[in-house]
Amino acid sequence: MGHPSASCSREVRLPPAGRRRAHPTQPHGPPERPSSDGPSGRGSPRLGRLASDLEATLEEIAMAKEPEGLADKHIEFVPLIAAIEKVETSVGEGKAASLRLSTIGLHESLAHGLIPHAVGEGRTVFPVLRRVTGSDEIATEMNREHREIARLTDELERTYDELVRSGLTAGQERRLTELLGKLRAAIREHFAAEEETCFRILKAELDPEEAKELCRALDAAASQVREAYE
Repeated sequence: MGHPSASCSREVRLPPAGRRRAHPTQPHGPPERPSSDGPSGRGSPRLGRLASDLEATLEEIAMAKEPEGLADKHIEFVPLIAAIEKVETSVGEGKAASLRLSTIGLHESLAHGLIPHAVGEGRTVFPVLRRVTGSDEIATEMNREHREIARLTDELERTYDELVRSGLTAGQERRLTELLGKLRAAIREHFAAEEETCFRILKAELDPEEAKELCRALDAAASQVREAYE
């Protein structure tokens, strides 16, 4: 990702229990959520529903069936990709307050869900991939894609800050739509590449118990990163 903790080109030791680090995209904790449109607001009902949709996204991720393999873990983030697309297609249809709420909801889902998962992969999956292939090539490319997703996540937070400071303009609507499209595409393309390359190799090289142990290690690493960010 776009910061040292997400760029794991080598094996990294997990921080000791109890140690806390600021989230790379949220150095001072998550920004305060703005209030949503009141009942008298004249924004689009579709955009007004996005806040509750995004609130449910993290619950869907948390309640998803425990994945059986590395590729199955990406299924947990299907609701997040759908939420990004909903906001992307709804920009310009409602009031600024609803759009701000939707934007920060997406950022929180990325920052506390997908980013820790990616950092966890760098700490657990990629070292094993290097060992079984004897090469750093695939892991390096996957880390590059992680950094790009993190950069776009950081940019989403900056866009939210601009919406709070300056209100909604036609230029900001255009930039936000473009940013969300890039973010959605980057996540989808990365998942496809990761499943086709590193996950396929690991499935062929590891026995079933080793594969399960790697999944457990990834879950533990992602959970520890998530706790450090919160």
